[in-house]
This record gives sequence, structure tokens and C-alpha cells, in this order.
Amino acid sequence: MRRSWDLIMIVLLLIFVMNLENKIEAAEQYPVKHITFIVPLEAGSDGDIVSRKLAEKGSAILGKPFVIVNKPGAGSTIGYRELLNAKPDGYTIGLTTATIITNKLQGLMPYELS
Repeated sequence: MRRSWDLIMIVLLLIFVMNLENKIEAAEQYPVKHITFIVPLEAGSDGDIVSRKLAEKGSAILGKPFVIVNKPGAGSTIGYRELLNAKPDGYTIGLTTATIITNKLQGLMPYELS
């Protein structure tokens, strides 16, 4: 019985290591294209200015351009909805402010914050 348990553990360890190797390889390739930075505020607003500085630093670190996309309106819920519906591939990020909490408390956002 002990021997079969050892064999199972070795097989699981091998599967884990092979899977980890694939993730490390994928991480080394990221990013391969531009990164979209959604800002739920108007162009030229204080949040937009901060976002552009963050995007500039992120672009310098990752070596790929950050594309700022302003989605203002409806108390920032338009931009937040755009973030929520974005494909979870790491190529779409965004800025959030305290309005994400107040919008939820006011019933403007029908989704959960988690």
C-alpha cells in the first residue's frame, strides 16, 4: 500500500512540475501585444492624468505600449462595466476609484465586487 501511495505522489509531482514549466514559459512571453488601460473618467481629468503616468511607467517596465481608453459617464459605471466584460487575459486593465463602492451602494452596478 505504501508503495502505491509513493507512486501516486511521484506522478502528481511530475504533473505539477510540467504544468509549472508551461506557466513559467508563458510568463516569460508576456506581454506580446499592447495593454489596454480603461479609465472610467473624462480625458484630462485628474484620474486620467494619473492613469497616463501609470501607463507610462508600466510601458517602460513591460516594454509594450499601454493604450488609454477613456469610458466616462454614468458615474463611472460605463468604464467599470467595460472592465467587467473584458476578456481575462491580462491585456485589459483599468483604473478604479471610490466611485466603484458608492455606485454599488446606490444600486447603479448590478454586479458583485470581488
